[in-house]
Amino acid sequence: MANIRNLVFDGAGVGVVADAGALVELAKQPSFSFKNITGVGGFSSGSIAALSLALELTPNQITEYSFDTDFKKFTDGSFLGDIERLTKTYGLYDPKNFVDVINGLFSYSPKLKKLLDKKHDITFGDLQELGYKTDLRIVATNLYLDDHHKPRLAPFVFSAETAKNTPIVLAIMASCAIPGVFPPVRLTYQGDGYFVQDDKGHTFIDGELSSTLVPINLFDVPLPKSINCNVIPEDHPIKFLELLIDAIEANHVDTKKTAEYKFQNTTLGFNIESSSELRVIKNSKLPVNLLDRLNDCINKFIFGPRDALFRMSDGLNRTIFIKNDIVSSTNFDITLAEKDKLFTLGQKAVAEEFKNIKFNTVGEEYKNKAVAVGKTFVTPKSPIPNPDKTISRCSCFPCFR
Repeated sequence: MANIRNLVFDGAGVGVVADAGALVELAKQPSFSFKNITGVGGFSSGSIAALSLALELTPNQITEYSFDTDFKKFTDGSFLGDIERLTKTYGLYDPKNFVDVINGLFSYSPKLKKLLDKKHDITFGDLQELGYKTDLRIVATNLYLDDHHKPRLAPFVFSAETAKNTPIVLAIMASCAIPGVFPPVRLTYQGDGYFVQDDKGHTFIDGELSSTLVPINLFDVPLPKSINCNVIPEDHPIKFLELLIDAIEANHVDTKKTAEYKFQNTTLGFNIESSSELRVIKNSKLPVNLLDRLNDCINKFIFGPRDALFRMSDGLNRTIFIKNDIVSSTNFDITLAEKDKLFTLGQKAVAEEFKNIKFNTVGEEYKNKAVAVGKTFVTPKSPIPNPDKTISRCSCFPCFR
């Protein structure tokens, strides 16, 4: 087996506890060493697992953090208070609660704990200055309007290269902004790798929703250093929901561009999904049970293009799948017993699947052939003769011009 240099984590909400079990078991594998890891990345809650490794925490420390973290912190306030927040900010829960959760992770590092006494926010650049060398990449999805006024989704990777002076917790908040659960995070670029929160800035939501970048090829492609200029206007939650649904419908896979990817034989992925989601990812035969079939169809509609890209990226061969039918990703009332079961699932998955991981050179089968599940939509490719000048555009440096 080739030396593994990069570890990437898909989102799973509270299911991220399973990642701790997976890492504990991974440390036991004779052909693997954490000392060889040079890059880590994550989408949604997977970004927290990636950060823990970037901070050079041991699997046992990550386990302790996972079991000690009180996910109920995200469900602050009364139910009516949450509903009021939903109508005003498009999310039930306050994303500021991420600050305490992530600072709790930072406190495992003596160097960062000392720095937290001096400054409130730890940036990507701070990690570099303190000698942390692992390339940390956190992915969020940018919801924007194209020049036809059509909503679109595009990935943005927060890293020391693209967002050096941006607080890491802001990147994680953006990556974990599950629509309807947490409000979208709006950020404006101030230059020199510095993003700040701004109600009229770029709209970032859950990194899971982009169909043009999946965790397993996070280190296969150049980092997107640009953000689309056309900013989603502030509006009523229902309007925001309409824009989001339209953008999801427009998701498509650019097979020509994917064929140019240089797939890394040194990236190992971790994917925590329900049975239904795994059937969709692996393009398995639809189940007989009517309810399961309906669930699969919903997953195909939302994640079909993304899963097609995953298969085209040789994702099935270089990913460890952890099946989670124990707890939903947003069940913040998760019990200690459920955490223990998730941890065991992570251990079991690595013990059973690591030996079967294959780092093959991706051939024409993966570059040019993949059956997209569900309906695939293609955005207009024709030139725009008269783009609408009334669209709200930002003036920050990294925008497409």
